[in-house]
Amino acid sequence: MKCFSSIKTVAALFFSLIACDSNAMFKPILPYKHDAEILKSEIIKQQMEPVKKQADAGKAEDQYYYAKYLADHNSPDEAARYFKLAADQDHAKAQFNYGICLTNGSGVEKNLDEAAKYLKLAADQGYAKSQLAYATRLLSDPETKAQYYGTAAAYIQFAADQGYAKAQFLFGVLALNGHGTPKNLQAVKHYWTLAAEQGHVDADLMLNYMFRRRK
Repeated sequence: MKCFSSIKTVAALFFSLIACDSNAMFKPILPYKHDAEILKSEIIKQQMEPVKKQADAGKAEDQYYYAKYLADHNSPDEAARYFKLAADQDHAKAQFNYGICLTNGSGVEKNLDEAAKYLKLAADQGYAKSQLAYATRLLSDPETKAQYYGTAAAYIQFAADQGYAKAQFLFGVLALNGHGTPKNLQAVKHYWTLAAEQGHVDADLMLNYMFRRRK
């Protein structure tokens, strides 16, 4: 009986080892992270083929999205080319992105005057990011910024009134100093509060420094 019991124990151990081996045998082999990234990239590339087709057919929206894809996949020259194609069809987001390409010299020769032109086109269509970018461009030259404060403040306020936190904070700074807009502490507090509510750290710090600690 003791021998029989030992045999059963050995048998149980044997079959448990087989079970472990079979589980390992039929466990799917997962790709390495690098392989998974390649696979993901190929899938995205295939998904973008019809977008490229429409972009090459002259559809501005597809030109913009294909340019974004190219910019995200280290093809700055082609990205800039497609951004410009869409920008020249009055696509505001493409105008903004092409303006940034020109500002940074990404995929195209750096040209700040041309950048300002495209940023203004998008800003005049009401695109908040471009309104702030164009205003920043106007104020970038220390020798000439004083003459542009009024125009820059107007564009920044346009962006701020669309809920753009960065613009809300910067308009508060302008209102605090009376640059391009009258000094107005109520406006400062109003716009900084709006920005802080969206998580803008500097706006929250300035509110604490200038207003909250006085209570």
